[in-house]
Parts: sequence; structure tokens; C-alpha cells
Amino acid sequence: MNPIEIREHLRKLWIKENKILSLIFGNVVINQETLKENKGYKVISNDYNMFFIEVVGVTPNRFRPENKMDDQTFLHSHTIQLTKIININNDLKNLLLKKENEHTVKKDNLELKKD
Repeated sequence: MNPIEIREHLRKLWIKENKILSLIFGNVVINQETLKENKGYKVISNDYNMFFIEVVGVTPNRFRPENKMDDQTFLHSHTIQLTKIININNDLKNLLLKKENEHTVKKDNLELKKD
């Protein structure tokens, strides 16, 4: 399953089971105000988007300088990790495009066989 499909499944699940998922993944607040109410607690709910990262914060290059040892230069460990994230993201995009293209080709082939 790709992340888009997983997000859609979680969205539907969150719509159907909002109450229990809000208790599990939300923030339960117990204070003087909530104790006066019937339940005694208040739930601040999150949604399914909390499981997905859209933006990755990146520190500027000057805070992750290259390391030099003798005549060799090594990238900072944060730079290496960020590069891996970018490469994996590109690989995922390519796989999704490839899967979409294969699906389109199969669909076209089925339509040709019907004719």
C-alpha cells in the first residue's frame, strides 16, 4: 500500500470510529473545570493527519558544516539523513508513477480487448 491509500483508509476509519480514536490518540484533559462536568474529563481530539509528515524542518548549512579530518571531508550526519529522506521520497514518487502507469496500461488493454 502506498501512503496515499493508507491516508485514505485512516480518514475513513477516523470518520467511522471518531470517538474511540479520539480517546486513544487525542489529549485527555482533567482539571477543575472538567471535573465539574458530567464526564470529569475533556478530550481534545487529533485527526489522522498526525501520522503523516508534510514538511521536514531543515537547519541551514552553516549549522551543519562539513567535517574535515586530515585531507578528507565528510558530510555532517544531519545532511546525510536529509539526503536519505529526499532520495527515499523521490523513489516513492517514481514507484507511485510507475504503478499508476501500469494501471492505466492494463485499463487500456482491457478496453481494447472489449472492442
